Amino acid sequence: MEQHDFSADRPIVSIEEDLLDRSKFAESLSRAISGWKGKDSLVVALHGDWGSGKSSVKNMALSAFKNKDKPITVEFNPWEWAGQDKISKSFFEQLASSIGLQNNNKKHKAIAKKIRLYGLYLNSGATLVSGLTAALPTLFALAAISGIGGVFLDEQWVKNASGIIIAITIAWASFLKWGGKLFGQLSGIAQEQANQSEVTLEKLKTALSDDLVSLDNPVLIIIDDIDRLTTEETRVMFQLVKANADFPNVVYLLLFQRDIVEKRLNEKSQVGKDYLEKIIQVPFDIPRIEQSRLEQILFNSIDRVLQEDENILKRFDQTRWGNILHGGMKPFFKTLRNVYRYSSTFSFYVSLLKGNSAFEVNPVDLLAIECLRIFEPDVYKQISLSKELLTSTSRHDDEEAKKKQVLDILDKSSQEKRENVEEILKQLFPPIESVLGGSNYSADFIEGWFKELRVCHADIFPRYFQFSIPVGDISQSDLDNLIGLSANRVEFIRKMESLREANLLKSALSHLDTYKQDIPIENSDEFIPALMDIADSTEDQSGGFSGFSPHLHIVRIALWYLRQEPSIEQRGEKLLSAFSKSNGLSLMAHLVSGEDRRCEKQENPELLLTNDDTFDRVKNAFIEKIESIATNEPEALLSNMHLIGLLFCWKDWGELEKIRNWVNENVVTFDAILVFLEAFMSQVFTQGMGDYVGRIKYRINLGNVETFISLERVKELIENGDKEDLNDEQKQIIDCLQAAFSRREKGYSDDSWDD
Repeated sequence: MEQHDFSADRPIVSIEEDLLDRSKFAESLSRAISGWKGKDSLVVALHGDWGSGKSSVKNMALSAFKNKDKPITVEFNPWEWAGQDKISKSFFEQLASSIGLQNNNKKHKAIAKKIRLYGLYLNSGATLVSGLTAALPTLFALAAISGIGGVFLDEQWVKNASGIIIAITIAWASFLKWGGKLFGQLSGIAQEQANQSEVTLEKLKTALSDDLVSLDNPVLIIIDDIDRLTTEETRVMFQLVKANADFPNVVYLLLFQRDIVEKRLNEKSQVGKDYLEKIIQVPFDIPRIEQSRLEQILFNSIDRVLQEDENILKRFDQTRWGNILHGGMKPFFKTLRNVYRYSSTFSFYVSLLKGNSAFEVNPVDLLAIECLRIFEPDVYKQISLSKELLTSTSRHDDEEAKKKQVLDILDKSSQEKRENVEEILKQLFPPIESVLGGSNYSADFIEGWFKELRVCHADIFPRYFQFSIPVGDISQSDLDNLIGLSANRVEFIRKMESLREANLLKSALSHLDTYKQDIPIENSDEFIPALMDIADSTEDQSGGFSGFSPHLHIVRIALWYLRQEPSIEQRGEKLLSAFSKSNGLSLMAHLVSGEDRRCEKQENPELLLTNDDTFDRVKNAFIEKIESIATNEPEALLSNMHLIGLLFCWKDWGELEKIRNWVNENVVTFDAILVFLEAFMSQVFTQGMGDYVGRIKYRINLGNVETFISLERVKELIENGDKEDLNDEQKQIIDCLQAAFSRREKGYSDDSWDD
């Protein structure tokens, strides 16, 4: 099972883990803290942007303390405590607990007890002030009835807080909405006072200061993630530090992003920057990371992923990577957090796109797409919805409309990174480069993009967003495996048949068409016969307005494959040799008829497969083979799905009377005439104005039929047939035949589509 290190926000914990050479800074910070012996607190701030490594520097500083100088460390994260009152209460509780636990002697326990009591005093006072504001009328009424209203008018109760007054106040408060909370806090003070005589806040603070001075090492209070607090919580946090900044032998280490906190501390009568300067004595900025160091960490993490699979490295184009990195991606990697976020998720998506023997996408394109997914998610989402826009090279595209759509994508980027996103899009999607002031790419580039598994190819595009092979498409692993079997006829055919069963044959042939000239010409003795074998059982209907049929892909593969051979004599010999090893007829018929047309036009002689002598031999070989099959395997020829093309080639190069005799001898039953007529059915894909989907229409051309058999004979066989148990396909054949006769009766041409 593959492991992925998803550690984007995890700071390092020791100097040994330092990759950015910040350990010296952290060690100096630790020495400054451990050496503090001032009469007041020392407030140190460590400034840095989110993800800049503040927590990592803090951890290294803690690990650098020597045992004899190690401070009593209290780590407080106010972000974990929602609400202003909870921040204050939890601060003193955390401080008391940490001091009491880090050293179990009586001295530390006494200090912890005083801190806890001090916090109770402060927090109960804050609660009473808030409660009195809301419930003052009720308190005055109760005070009048009880005869002690004057007590509540004496503001000294907060400082002196005698046990009797506290008891009375608790009794009243229990009848008020805020009484439960107040009861809990004041009962804590009451419990402490039960063990002490009259203790004022000033006396408690003085005693606590004396105890802190007597400590051998300072108390270090670390407050992190201040920049994640709300505005009100931020102000409460700094008021807390300010109010307690006169305790001796205490060091505060505050970690936050300066501009965020300054903005939250701004008020009409107060400038956030000035306010911070009054509280913080020693401000530090996190050492800036050298871009070269960040890039090296990024490169190392990417290298680890890529080197896990040699199939990925085979497709890695160093030049394209350099162009897209420096042209657009580089500014996204300014912090170590961003580097880690990117590299860990990239590793995950690479694992999804690994095939058995190939990587299913272009690794450079995946690197760039992942950058947009992580740092510009709105752009990424819009790209995933814009396949046609980003992959079309049609000359009929409306350039202005196309430009508007591209600009709509760019508008979804962050303003400061818009130019970088534009450069990434230009390099990922050449079809839109022209509307952004770049080059114009024609359809001639499409085949190359497919071979490189680029995101700008329409067939490859979905893989980058589904992270899997789309339904109906063949994986690159299967395609590479198929190409590798081109020197083994039996295994190649077996693989093709398995793809046919999985309804992937058309996809496989379409993709193999792209790689046809990458297959070694030395494999022709195995590869061409294999193509001839599978061609006879491969349909020649495209099923739509555009695109090649599976059979036509086979023809193109064989044709352009043989054209790799520079010698026309050798091309013809390879073709004849392959034909002698296969009983497949349809591929040979297409190749020879195409060769016949090219010879007639006398154009592009460099594209011919044969010279005059070889061409005659090829035609004769075809006639001999089809006549042999017609004689020895008549049912096989009759059921060949390419029968009509085979019969016309036989007619053009052989004797028509011989063909008609064969048809009359073998088409003698109702079932046989249906099989024969099925070969003469052609289809067209139509779509009316306003239709969302098209439909396929079928037709039989009577002129083609009567070339080989009389129409009277056809009518006779159809009329005498048993039509009770016909399947849908057979019914369709009869309907098409009747429509053909109807067209002829109405005077329409045989190739008309009028009903």
